[in-house]
Amino acid sequence: MRWLSISLVTMVLVATIGLGWVFDLAYQHYADTDADESQEEIQQAETLTRQLAHTLSRTGDIAGFIAHWQSDEGYQLRHVSLQELVLPESLEHYLQTGNSLNLESDTDISIHYLIPHSDQVLILQLPVVENPVSHLSGRYWFTSVFYLLLIALFLLWAKPLVDRLLQLRKTARAFGKGELSQRIDVGKVSYISDLEIEFNHMAQRIEDLVSDVKLLSSAVSHDLRTPLARIRMGLDTLSEESDPLKRQQYEERINEHIDDMVELIETLLGYARLDQAMLHLEKREVDLAALLEKSLAKKAQPRKSLTLQIAETTGSMGVDGDPTYLKMLLTNLLQNAAQHATEQVLVQLARDTSQVTLRISDDGPGIPPELRSDIFKPFVRSRHNTHKGHGVGLAICKRVVDWHQGSIEVQQSESLQGAEFVVKLPANRQ
Repeated sequence: MRWLSISLVTMVLVATIGLGWVFDLAYQHYADTDADESQEEIQQAETLTRQLAHTLSRTGDIAGFIAHWQSDEGYQLRHVSLQELVLPESLEHYLQTGNSLNLESDTDISIHYLIPHSDQVLILQLPVVENPVSHLSGRYWFTSVFYLLLIALFLLWAKPLVDRLLQLRKTARAFGKGELSQRIDVGKVSYISDLEIEFNHMAQRIEDLVSDVKLLSSAVSHDLRTPLARIRMGLDTLSEESDPLKRQQYEERINEHIDDMVELIETLLGYARLDQAMLHLEKREVDLAALLEKSLAKKAQPRKSLTLQIAETTGSMGVDGDPTYLKMLLTNLLQNAAQHATEQVLVQLARDTSQVTLRISDDGPGIPPELRSDIFKPFVRSRHNTHKGHGVGLAICKRVVDWHQGSIEVQQSESLQGAEFVVKLPANRQ
C-alpha cells in the first residue's frame, strides 16, 4: 500500500498547492488588468484636467465656462480657491509646484490642479464605477474552473485504482467459486501492487493446500490400505497357528507392518505441520556456502564422489533465511542425489547481483520430462526405483524454497546426464 499512500499525497499536493498557485497567478493577472484599465482612465482624466486648467488661465470667465461645460462620461467640473481647501502644507506645496493631486473617496475620484496665475483650484470628479456583477462573475468563473480541474485530477488519479479494485474483486469472486488457478496480473501502474502480490501469494498457498489435502487423502487411502491388509491377514493366520516359533515370526511381521504405519502417519503429520511451522520463520543472514560444506561432510559416502564447486565472486554466498529449514533443504536434495547417483554427485554454487544459484547434479537415470511437473508434489515417487520412502522430501524442498521467495526446478544435467536440481534464492544485499 506504499504506492497508494505516495500517489494520494502527491495528488493532494498537486491539486491543492499546484492548482491553487496557478489560479492565484491567473486571478492576479485578471485583477491587474482591471487595475491597469482604471489607472489608464485616471491618467487620461489628469491630462484633461491639466489642459482645462491651462485653458481657463487664459480666459477671464472661469465660472461661466464651468457652468456650461458638460461631459458625456459623467465627469463633474468645479473650482474652489486654494484657501478653501483644507490641505496639509506638503500637499498644498505639491499643488503649487504644478502637479495634480488625486483624492479618492468611496463614490468618486477628485483630481485637483491649480489654475496657473491664479489661486483657484480646478477639480475634476470621476465617478467610481464598479461592476460588481462582472467582478463576481470573474471570481465564480475562476472558482468553477478550479473545482472542475480538481475533480478531473481526482478522477484521473482514481481511475487506475478503481480498475485494479474491480479486477481484484472479479478475481476474488472467481476464486471463491472454486477456480483456484485464478491470479491477478500485477499492473505496471498500480497503487495496490503490494495487495495484488499478497493476494496471489495467498491464492497460491490455498491452491497448494487444497492440492496437498487431495494428495494426502489419496496417500492415506492407498499407503495405509496395504499394511492394514497385511496386519489383518497376519492376525488371521496367527489365530490359526499353534506352533510357538511360527507365531513369533508372524508377530514380528505384524510389528513391522505396524512400524510402517506409524512411520507413514508421522510423515503425514510432519508434512502437515510444516506449513504452520514456516509461518514463524526466523530469518537472518545465512552463509549458504558454509552450510553446504557441513551438509556435504555428513553425506560423504565411500562409493560415491560428492564434488563441491563454488564460483568466485566479490560478494558472499549469503541469503536471508531460516538456517534450520535451509539445512533441511540442502539435506533432502543431497540425500536424493546420493541415493540415485551411480558414482558422482556435483554441487555448484554461484552468485550474481540479485540471487544465489545452487545446482545439484547426479549421474543417475534422471527424471523423464513428463514427470517433472509432479516431482515436487507430496507422496509422488518421481523415480522408478526401489528406494524406501514416502515421496515427501522434494515436496518439503519446494515448501522451503517458496517460503524463502525463491524457485526450484529440475532438468537434465549437461555434464553428468542425470537429474539436475536448480535452486535460486534471493541474495543478501550486503
